[in-house]
Amino acid sequence: MKSFLRFSGSSAVCFLLDYGLFTLLNSVLLISLPDGARELCATYGARVVSAATNFLLNRLLVFHDKNAAGRSIWRYAVLAVVQAGLSAVLVSVLQDLTHATNLLETVIKLPVDGALFLASYQIQKRWVFRKDKDV
Repeated sequence: MKSFLRFSGSSAVCFLLDYGLFTLLNSVLLISLPDGARELCATYGARVVSAATNFLLNRLLVFHDKNAAGRSIWRYAVLAVVQAGLSAVLVSVLQDLTHATNLLETVIKLPVDGALFLASYQIQKRWVFRKDKDV
């Protein structure tokens, strides 16, 4: 239970970091980039920093992975990409099925990402930061 609480805490910290950096980058880039490009750069810039921070926090404080980071960083990257893709696809499918407006899409995203958060904890625990070296 302790590791899940630490996982939740690291996720909350990284969510705030992601949101704050997105807001900052979006404001700073407002001067030099057109719409679309600005949001894309702000989103990816913030996500790279928050994902790297989340990886380090989870590796060191949540799962106490003392192995070399090489294997776990690639597994974490695969999980992050798959999780983001699943989130987008599931929200889109549910939006189509329910004919939800853009505002309701945000509401649909909450349980989708909540389920993916729970799955991510188990995947990181059992695969990304798995203790044995023979995996």
